[in-house]
This record gives sequence, structure tokens and C-alpha cells, in this order.
Amino acid sequence: MTSAENGEKPDGLCRCCEYRPFFVGAAPRGRPSLRIRAGTGTCPYKGYVINLCMRCGRRFVHGMLRYLVPLTACALAACSSVPVEKEVRGESFEPRQLVQTDANRFANLTMRDNLDSLEILLEKLYRRNPSMWKKRSAQSLEAARQEVMAAIRDKETLLPDMGETKGTNAVHLALAPEFTGDRAGAYIYGLGTMLVEAWGGSIRLSIIDGLDAQRLANAAHNVAVAAWILTDRKDASGQALLLSNEISGASRNLSFEREHGKIIGRLDTLAAVIDEKYRRSVIGYLQSMVGGAFLQFLPVDATVSAVEAAAQ
Repeated sequence: MTSAENGEKPDGLCRCCEYRPFFVGAAPRGRPSLRIRAGTGTCPYKGYVINLCMRCGRRFVHGMLRYLVPLTACALAACSSVPVEKEVRGESFEPRQLVQTDANRFANLTMRDNLDSLEILLEKLYRRNPSMWKKRSAQSLEAARQEVMAAIRDKETLLPDMGETKGTNAVHLALAPEFTGDRAGAYIYGLGTMLVEAWGGSIRLSIIDGLDAQRLANAAHNVAVAAWILTDRKDASGQALLLSNEISGASRNLSFEREHGKIIGRLDTLAAVIDEKYRRSVIGYLQSMVGGAFLQFLPVDATVSAVEAAAQ
């Protein structure tokens, strides 16, 4: 019976295969691949836990890697294969982003998404109320939509039938019973110019621009009021001035309410972020002062020396 089988461990012998010498120190010079310290593991030959020599230790590690590598690859693949229900819409790099702060980037993305929501609302209103876009000089629904959105994005461009009326005044005019123009276009134009006004007259901010949190919160409130007026305002005969949401026995359409809700949510979130901007700047400065001394990177040679000292 061998020493491995009777459980004894003679000096200098591996309890697995009695290979000499028992590996307890650094790797032999010129053999960095053998830098495996002797210890305890499952014997690759006999299947029980014993002390391993250098040869058995290498076999043990290689056997473990044979299972660990596929399992790790499967875990990484599972983490990376997140189902895409909705794509994340960032923006590609542009040189002007170099003069934009984090708050500017957040505000610009918020404005981009809100304008997209207004464009969706305008198209929905035109499709539910086709007589509205025909009141414009445009030749198609698409042309009428582009005309209204261009007037929102360029503050120098005025909507022909609105004159100098913008913002909440345009919303009230669009849903006034005596108004005979394009109600859908005027309604979206009023909301869009109100947002541009809350952004300080621009749809893209830079490092020299700032936002007022209370203006943004007020804009969110105004959008909520406009959504209520849109569904509540009726003419003398009791018919809605603009068809939008519909709840009936045959159908249920709340898509207009959802788009208004998205705009309100973005504005409320941005208002909260802007309200904390200066506070977070001070806190970040204090954190850098207090934590900077403890979060410094060590020189490479000092790191290597520490690792060598620990290995001895």
C-alpha cells in the first residue's frame, strides 16, 4: 500500500502521486508556467482531496480551467444578450459637444425627445382631423407637419396664421371656438414655442447657457393643462374641437395622453436635475478634496514591488 493510499504523507512526497520534491516554494528559475503553489485540491488521478505536488497541481488547475472557461463564456454571453425591445437613442459625437456640460447634454437630449413627441402628436392630430392640415397651403400632411415643426425649431420663422402669438397664448387660441385656422398645427406650435422659451430661446445649450428649474416645472404643468384642454374643449354643438383620445365600447385610444405624459415626465426629471446642479458641483468638489488622497493610483514600480514582497 502506498503512502497516498494509507493517508500518510512522508516528508517531501506528494500525497497524490508521491512525486518528489513536494512543491512549497517559488517556481524554478526559467519555468514561470510552473508557478503553482502546492496545496489542497481534488486529485486528478484518484478523485479525493489530498496535498498536491507541482505536477498534480498543474493537472488539477488545467482540469478546472477546462470547465471554468466554457462556464465563464456562457455567463458573459448571457449578460451581453439583453433582448432589445426599444433601442437606446444616444447621439453620435459632434465637435460642439466639447463645449457642453453634462447638464447641457441631458437638456439637449430632453429637448430632442420632446420635439419628437410633439411631431408624433401633430401627425396623430392631423390623421384624426384631416381637415386641419388642408387649411394650410401645404400640398400634403407631411408638408404641413414639416412647416409647423420648422417654425418651432427656428425662432425667426413665424407660422403664417399665428403671427406673433406663441407659447400658451397659441394653445388657448388654437382651442378657442372662434378660431378658424389649423387648430392642430396651432396647438403643437404653442407647446413647442413654450418649450423653446423655457430653454431660453434655443433648442441646444452649451456651457455658457443655463436653465431655470422653476421654468421647466412650470412648462411641465402647462403641458398637463394643455392635454386636459385638448380633450375637454368643445364647440357649441358639443363636439370636440379636435379629436384626440377616444374611449368607447368599440375602441380605446389613449396614445395622445401617453405622449403628453412622456413630455411631462422628461420636464419634471430635468427640473429636478437642474435644481441639484450647483449643489452637486459643491458636493463633487468636496468629495474630490476628501477622497482624492485615498484614491490616488500608485506608480507601476511601487505596485510591482508590493506584489513581489507579498509573494515571498
